[in-house]
Amino acid sequence: GLYPDIVALRYLEQNENDNQKLKEKALGYINSGYQRLLTFEVKGTPGGYSLYGKSPAEPVLTAYGLMELKDLSTVYEVDNNVLERMRDYLFGIQNTNGSFDMNGNSTYSTGHVVGGSDTFKMNAYITWALSEAYPDDSRLEKSIEYIEKMANVLKIESYKLFLPANLEIKFLRTR
Repeated sequence: GLYPDIVALRYLEQNENDNQKLKEKALGYINSGYQRLLTFEVKGTPGGYSLYGKSPAEPVLTAYGLMELKDLSTVYEVDNNVLERMRDYLFGIQNTNGSFDMNGNSTYSTGHVVGGSDTFKMNAYITWALSEAYPDDSRLEKSIEYIEKMANVLKIESYKLFLPANLEIKFLRTR
């Protein structure tokens, strides 16, 4: 995966480690991981990603990729157009009530990302990813309100509120 290489390179930079061989090795892995991730964009669905790059695009995997690339952009040059396409895809499937359209989702792949396949968790995860990448986007407010409402309706247990709570704290800080 790409994430361990991002963390390793960030660690080297934050600790002013001058080991050029190690940095070059991490950058090599990052470059190949980044290029590989780009191949999973679904043709005909700009910004939508799936496990093998085949239709249909999967919103949760796209959200995961958005968070991963946003983190990557702190240590590596990421094409901003890629991030914007991912954002536009996700907000393009946002319903008027703030939820996200999950049609065509693969339960296998999304379940592994969010720890299950229920719609509440998937919506919370997508909203969290968008809030990490684009915290000032006003369209997030609808999704946060949806998650709060559904948490009350479903009487979600407190441990399951981690993502929505994280979202609310992050959202309030940006106001």
